[in-house]
Amino acid sequence: MIASRTRKSKNRVIAGSFAKNMHAVDGMKKLKEQREQGLNEKADEKIFQDVLGKDTRAYGQGKSITKHFQNARKEAEDARKEAEEARKDVLA
Repeated sequence: MIASRTRKSKNRVIAGSFAKNMHAVDGMKKLKEQREQGLNEKADEKIFQDVLGKDTRAYGQGKSITKHFQNARKEAEDARKEAEEARKDVLA
């Protein structure tokens, strides 16, 4: 996308929007790196809000990015366990 500035749909990417989005991504990466280095203790939700504004929500009103990914991780782990149990039943 960076090289061509076009989408899969072949529509051109608006340069201003692209630059704004890349600036936001860079800001999030910087804050996450600082957290990994122990320079801040911000959760993903706080990082998202600091970069994009406190009224910005990624998954709807009152929903947390951190909880969304925690739930997704739990669902993936549950699916893995079910698949492992099914595999054991087939092999038994």
